[in-house]
Amino acid sequence: MQKRSPNHSQGVDVSHWQGDINWQKVADAGKRFVFIKATEGEGWTDPKWKDHALGASKAGLSIGFYHFARFKNRAEAVREARHFVQTIDAMPSALPHVLDLEVTNGLSKVELSELALFFLENVKKWTDHEVMLYTNANMAANHLTSILQHVPLWIAHYGTDQPRPNKIWKKWRVFQYSNRGRVPGIRGFVDLDEMVPEVSDEPHTYTIQAGDTFWDLERKNGWAHGTLQKLNPLVNPRRLQIGQSIRIP
Repeated sequence: MQKRSPNHSQGVDVSHWQGDINWQKVADAGKRFVFIKATEGEGWTDPKWKDHALGASKAGLSIGFYHFARFKNRAEAVREARHFVQTIDAMPSALPHVLDLEVTNGLSKVELSELALFFLENVKKWTDHEVMLYTNANMAANHLTSILQHVPLWIAHYGTDQPRPNKIWKKWRVFQYSNRGRVPGIRGFVDLDEMVPEVSDEPHTYTIQAGDTFWDLERKNGWAHGTLQKLNPLVNPRRLQIGQSIRIP
């Protein structure tokens, strides 16, 4: 798996444990994206998810949401997927919808992998939105199978600049490299993440419309977070002008 790189975007992931956050300070500190815990199991909803989403979006960060898995069978996986989708449905997100898979619940690697894929397929079908799997290096190496190899990976492994390899994925999309980060605007520790930008080779021009935000531009054009600003650094996400045309070479 690839190492960390200065060319990657930097971000965080949060839940209600971080409390109130000054998202403008987070953005000013160079963080460009955030994954927000939305739901867990069949009925629990993070009480801060919407506040985090609105605040981060207003500050110009790309946002995404994740669900913490508790399912042990297909019926539970369906109910959890429905709970996740219904919770976040009204909130646009530029980043993939994520399944957070950290516990086996006594399932075999085959059973767990099949249920994870089943959950993600349902979320993708119901939302028509990209999905991604979050797990840690130990789970990836010992508790999952290659049935998940085509699902983009968000991997957690702390204290290293290169995650431990596994037999399923050759590369990661997002790397959670610390769970004890310090970021202005956030009290206490926070998870730190790095994301690989996906840059289109095709030239593209987009004219900014009324109401567009920075993440709107990326979402509408299929760009991963950081693509626009990386290729056109003159674009300030908080100073978009209606009618301004942006060409990505």
